[in-house]
Amino acid sequence: VLDSIPVAHNATDNFGLYLPKNYDASQKWPVVFVCDMKGDGLNVLENYKASAEKQGYIFISINNLTDTLSISKNVLIANRVIVGATAIFSINPARIYVAGFEEGARFASILPVFIGNVDGVISCGSDIGSIEILDAKNPFHYIGIVGKGDFNYTNMLQTKNVLNKLKFPNQLLTFEGGHDWPPAKKLEEALEIFSLSSMVKGSNPKDKSFIEDSYHASWERINSLIYSLKMLEAEELITQTKSVYARLVGVDSLK
Repeated sequence: VLDSIPVAHNATDNFGLYLPKNYDASQKWPVVFVCDMKGDGLNVLENYKASAEKQGYIFISINNLTDTLSISKNVLIANRVIVGATAIFSINPARIYVAGFEEGARFASILPVFIGNVDGVISCGSDIGSIEILDAKNPFHYIGIVGKGDFNYTNMLQTKNVLNKLKFPNQLLTFEGGHDWPPAKKLEEALEIFSLSSMVKGSNPKDKSFIEDSYHASWERINSLIYSLKMLEAEELITQTKSVYARLVGVDSLK
């Protein structure tokens, strides 16, 4: 993880970076910009760099974001870092995502409204910053991740219902825990969903082996839950799997 990489032609903006070991500038790469309002972005990169490595994503922390600044000023900082990073690295412009936890998640969830080339959001431990500003004509992919003991769990369930009505592609991933960043496996799951979604959209070539392996892994998790008599969790995972794979493989057996 590299720290304080400066944004060209700007004396104050900088970012943290994790590049996958097999990064090759001749290819276009997906990227996740981490929005952290507490100056902890580098620790987030350290904690999730294995997930970025496994799923083949560039991770960048947007430094200098803070809740003491106005939303507009934070949006300007984020936009300068996104523009600056895409000028330096070989990034797929159709696969730009943002992520955050708590206040960072609320900020990340409204960035696609102000920055048009953000395709998806990973919102950890918090619902959308402002439902009112969402535009059904310009949807983005929203993945919420929340602990079952988190006080925001109910709010995020309500957010999912609203997004369904607006026809925003979305999933809500849960884990056993409270108000905290999710386990690495859950973040990997979100990245995998984004990769599969990009194959549906055509912004990422379809990888038949990747699709089959990930679908098979979901099947195994569903069967494991059924055998453990965790029927509600199994039903939730079946619903999620259908939404993710419906346009990639046959899901009649899941139905």
